[in-house]
Amino acid sequence: MKPGFSVAIWLGLTCSLFLIGCGGPPKTIKVSGTVTLDGQSLDNAMITFMPVDGGRPATGMIVAGKFSDMSTFAPNDGVVPTSHQIGINPKEPPPMGGFAESDMDGKGNSKSAYTPPFPAKYFTPAGSGLTATVETGGANEFTFELKSK
Repeated sequence: MKPGFSVAIWLGLTCSLFLIGCGGPPKTIKVSGTVTLDGQSLDNAMITFMPVDGGRPATGMIVAGKFSDMSTFAPNDGVVPTSHQIGINPKEPPPMGGFAESDMDGKGNSKSAYTPPFPAKYFTPAGSGLTATVETGGANEFTFELKSK
């Protein structure tokens, strides 16, 4: 056997093992649900499913109190099945130095501070107190009830 031939076989086998080991992203599951604030449908917000055991989060939009099109690795592919902490954020961030002159007090200060539409504790998955377990073969429909106080 020629030395170059055995190196080629070794490289071919090594590359094959790497390809077999890389099976692509984990399986994702479609989820849906509702989000309310003080019993009223929440609108124009973003929701994040953050895996408790690490991994890639899924994000989606809340429209008229409902969410369904969650994205983890590709648009609308779903959520990885595991336990999650949930974060909910206003879609529109507070103005960043972009107040109109009519909103200013003449000294460069805003007349009114930004007030988010719901408490900031819901913004981070770890601090929101909201959780969900996404299961293969489960209904995977969730309801999150936010309170303004």
